[in-house]
Amino acid sequence: MDYATKLKRHALLCEAWSDGALVGLVAGYCNDREGRTGFITSASVLKRYLRQGIGEQLVGRFLALAQEAGMLRVCLEVSWSQTPARRLYSKLGFQEQDSGGSIERMAIYLSGKTNDKSA
Repeated sequence: MDYATKLKRHALLCEAWSDGALVGLVAGYCNDREGRTGFITSASVLKRYLRQGIGEQLVGRFLALAQEAGMLRVCLEVSWSQTPARRLYSKLGFQEQDSGGSIERMAIYLSGKTNDKSA
């Protein structure tokens, strides 16, 4: 099964459309019932639609769906080179959990608690 098919079948998808074209997408999973942790696996907005609040709206929508699904936190990984994305996630309340090499792992605690970095 290719990645797109897997997302369509199993992931939570938050999409933004303009004139019939997909211009933004946040996809992730909320299937960790034991750890109650969601994970954003993909977040993207077409270049010409950047800096219009689309990414913020899509991540916010995903966080709301994750909370409705009973998740206590949501994690994601972002490349250090993606400074605008890292800024956005920080603005939304994500905090660094750990980093290794070129990847930073971030998490947001949906209950508002941010002191546990054992994720």
